[in-house]
Amino acid sequence: MYVFSEDFFITLSNTAIEYLTILIIFFYYKKYMQIYRAKLRRIFMRRIYLFFINVLVAMLLVLLPSCTRPMHPQNSAEAQMMEGSGHGSAHGHDKKSAMTEDKTHSGHGDSKTDHDHQATSMSKKMPKHLDVALAKYSEDAKFYVGITSKLKPVAINKIHSWVLQIRKPDGERVSNAKIHVSGGMPMHGHGLPTSPRVTKYLNDGKYLIEGVRFNMTGWWELKFMIKSGHHKDKVTFNIILK
Repeated sequence: MYVFSEDFFITLSNTAIEYLTILIIFFYYKKYMQIYRAKLRRIFMRRIYLFFINVLVAMLLVLLPSCTRPMHPQNSAEAQMMEGSGHGSAHGHDKKSAMTEDKTHSGHGDSKTDHDHQATSMSKKMPKHLDVALAKYSEDAKFYVGITSKLKPVAINKIHSWVLQIRKPDGERVSNAKIHVSGGMPMHGHGLPTSPRVTKYLNDGKYLIEGVRFNMTGWWELKFMIKSGHHKDKVTFNIILK
């Protein structure tokens, strides 16, 4: 009869323990992997749900404004245009196409004009002591400028001319000036109803301005941007029509 030695039993028991340990580890690993996979599946499904919810919300945000928009938006646009043009038509009904050239004059060259019947600035109140002088220094005192109307007294809604005279501070007449004409009614916030321009140099530093028309009583401004050689300056004349 064969007798097993003590070492054999020790080796057998160690081997059994190792296999048992491997089985336990495999069992717990399998269980852990099942739990982990279930958790991953829940996280993945949650992200899928959130993605679809975000897509639906984005689609609603895009579609809702178009659903709440008026059926005929052109009607409101036409109404706004009617409101915006109402004031202009009241002031500029008698405009002439000849007044659409640039308001610049070089003394002897051609000139072009740009229509000035548009908002010049926000409406403002008339100063308590308004300067109504028709002869004064320009803003930076580079020129001494005077204006005279050829229509006396100045009438409402009549095309008429003015004469602008420009001198240097030492009294020398300026004969080669480029002049840009603008203006309007500061209290109403709109420009001139016509586009006056310098049409002729009259000698002695005088320039003829044609195409001026005032279509209502009140405070008007005539503005002149003057450039002669290297000098450039501007001057504003205030005119009160009653």
